[in-house]
Parts: sequence; C-alpha cells; structure tokens
Amino acid sequence: MSRNRVGENPEKSIDEGAPKEGSGLSFSETVATAIASLASETRLRILLVLWDAQDRPLRFGELRKRVGVADPGQFRYHLRKLEDQFVRNTAEGYDITNAGVNVVWAVRSGDLTWSGDVDPFPIDSVCPACSAGLSLRYEEQMFFVICPDCGRTHEMAPFHPSGLVGRTNREIHAAFERVSHGQFELGAHDICPRCYGTGSFTLVTDENAVPTDLREELSAAELADLTRYDLQEGIASVVWTCSQCGLWMEFPLAVLLCHRTAVAEFYRDHGVDVDAVPARDLPNHLGDVAITVTELDPLSMLVTMTKDDETLTVSIDGGFAGVATERTPADYGSPAS
Repeated sequence: MSRNRVGENPEKSIDEGAPKEGSGLSFSETVATAIASLASETRLRILLVLWDAQDRPLRFGELRKRVGVADPGQFRYHLRKLEDQFVRNTAEGYDITNAGVNVVWAVRSGDLTWSGDVDPFPIDSVCPACSAGLSLRYEEQMFFVICPDCGRTHEMAPFHPSGLVGRTNREIHAAFERVSHGQFELGAHDICPRCYGTGSFTLVTDENAVPTDLREELSAAELADLTRYDLQEGIASVVWTCSQCGLWMEFPLAVLLCHRTAVAEFYRDHGVDVDAVPARDLPNHLGDVAITVTELDPLSMLVTMTKDDETLTVSIDGGFAGVATERTPADYGSPAS
C-alpha cells in the first residue's frame, strides 16, 4: 500500500538528545525559563514591533512609544526580561535576535493559536485500494489524504495554519504537495524538516516499530498494511525519527530510495519523474522491486528495481543510505546472483 506519513513522537523526553546550556540548568529548565519570559502581552508586542520595524535597532523611547507603554519603568522591566535571549541591546538601540524572530514566526504562522479545522475536499488523486477519489482533510494543524469510501489514510503531514490563508482549495492542495515532498526529501537525507536535527532509520517488521500516534490513527487493516514485510514482493517500510525533536516519518523502502540521486536518475531515464509524482502514488510507477537481506547484524540489504528493460541494484546499510548502485540489462540478472 502506498503511503507517506509525518508526525511527532509524544513519548519523546524533553531532555533526550537535547543540547545542554552552560548555565548548569537542564534543557527543560532552560526552556521553561525562556517561555516564562514571554508570559506577557507587552513582551510579545515588543517582539512584534521590533520585527516589523524597518528602521531597527530602535532607541528605548521610540520602542516604548511604538509598543504603547506610558510608564518607562514598567517598560524597562519587561524589556529586561527579553534581553539576551529574544532582544539584543546594542549601542544603536534594541534589536530582535533570531530566537525572537522564531517566536514571531510561531505566533504569525498560527501554530500557537489556531484551533480550526478544514472540511475534507476532493483532490485529483485515486485510492490505490479501492480506486475511489481521494480527499484532503485538515485537522489539528495536520493534513490527511484520505479515502472517503474505504476510510484509509494514505498520507499525513504537519502544515502551518498560515498556509491556508488567502488560498483556494486547489491552491492549498498544490502547496501541501510541495511542502510534503520537501519534508520527505529532507527526512530521507537524515535532516529533520522541523528542527534540522539528525535521526535514525528503523525497518518496520512489527507494530513495535510504529510510532504511537500513527498506530492510533490507523485502522487494523491499515496497520496490517504498514507492518507487512514481504521481501520477495519488495514490500517493507522504514520509519525515520529525529533524535532532537521526535518528529517521525514513515516511508515504503522503495519510495525512500527514490530520494537518492542514482535511483531518481534511473527512473527518469525510464519516463518516471519521481519528484513530480506524489509519494503515495509512486509505488505504482516503480516496476518490479525485490529485497534481499544479505546480513542481519549490522543490517545490509540489496534492493533490485526493474523497469522496462533495465535493473538497478541498490546496496544499503543499516543507516538506509544508498551506498552503491549498479545498472544492468533486465535479462542479465541481479549482480547479487
């Protein structure tokens, strides 16, 4: 079953894998202190005014005037709460730091305040399970590609609420496809699209390798599809999890490999532009795929991908990086034979 999904790991510890500060505080304590310093409407207005100011840095008096606080002492109190972490005090005046910009972006993207949903609307894509037309649904800042007829979820990925503003349904769908492709492209190369951290790949052979929130989203039939592990038929799934923020992605193994340059070039030579085909539809365009496990510890596999009159063999290690490829005529046989 074709699918690609992105989500977040609710079991991820706030301190696990996180960089430590030199203050002696734990990472969670440092974060709590930073969040507490933002617990004021005045302080949020300071950040918004600084970000919008084309003539920053701003002197104390000018900044206070634009924020709209009459009492200089009260304003100085709030400003000091933001200094160093979110606001920089320079000889020319006050400016916003990158951390402060990230706060503004989070506010204006709707990530911190949006609670609305978008009713499902049809998209130009067909369910590979029942051939019915698919729909796109937006709920809790996540898009879901669903089949209204059989109920299957074929794709899920986070999407900032600000991306809905000023767009028609057709434009929202186009934006989602581009964003989700970029997210999977980064994850396939071990770059988290949320925090840019690194992570690890896990071959899915049973339910224990499936993220908790994904298990809760899927029906019993969909979970059975996800955990289906048939090497002869080339069916296997991989989950990538960010070691920093816990974001996870789930790929069919063959789709994951399509993010490798040599594999993408192979399919382009055979008329398939893997960047133009939605990931959920890609398995239907890949021809015959077979997987051979050559070593268990550490894991090593050969994946043969045959399209038309040619076979591409990809050697992959436990990190699921394409370490070697070889192209041969289809009737020549696999290099592993």
